[in-house]
Amino acid sequence: MKISLRWLMSAGAVAIVAASCSAQEPALTTPVDQVSYLIGRNIGDTLAGDELVGEINLDVLCAALREGVAKKPMAIPPEKAQEIMQTFSMHMREKMTKLRDEQGA
Repeated sequence: MKISLRWLMSAGAVAIVAASCSAQEPALTTPVDQVSYLIGRNIGDTLAGDELVGEINLDVLCAALREGVAKKPMAIPPEKAQEIMQTFSMHMREKMTKLRDEQGA
């Protein structure tokens, strides 16, 4: 599975929106709330089925989403972000390879 920075950013953002950074159940009374919930739930279900479980911190994702929406500067410089994501992508490729090998054995 190839994981791109854009996909991770999009998936993380929507997953966090669905979680709303709180344990409260959303009211879902407006069409915007309902669509937001369904998009977030879809991504949450996808993340729960992926090997990303245990690889991301939802609290940090939520904080980053809020910063992005508020147009705050990134806490990690772009060059460092690219390096971090390349390292993470390598880690995930190795993890997937190991899982495939274990399942094939």
